[in-house]
Amino acid sequence: KRYGDMVFDAIMYAKEQLGGGDSPLADFEPEINLAMDKLAVNLGAKLTELVPGRVSTEVDIRLSYDTDASVERARGLIKMYESMGVDRSRVLIKLAGTWEGIQAARILEK
Repeated sequence: KRYGDMVFDAIMYAKEQLGGGDSPLADFEPEINLAMDKLAVNLGAKLTELVPGRVSTEVDIRLSYDTDASVERARGLIKMYESMGVDRSRVLIKLAGTWEGIQAARILEK
């Protein structure tokens, strides 16, 4: 119950962004992924109100071997934080320690 509003917001955000809601269950994966990212950002944004410094959010581990997808997902997370008024300097994006994850970090640092 404590985080119910954050969960509801994340689900509604994903539905609005992807126009879902009436597709077969197998097609819900993009909505679920986006909702989980939004929930992580909602929690992270709340934490910025409580703690100094950075909050961390991890890119989906299933993208560990996909540089482009990791970069895209990280940029999406930052965009969500910024839309909530959280400056990117307060956010630490965690990437996999794979070769592809390290390449994604290099791209994102630019």
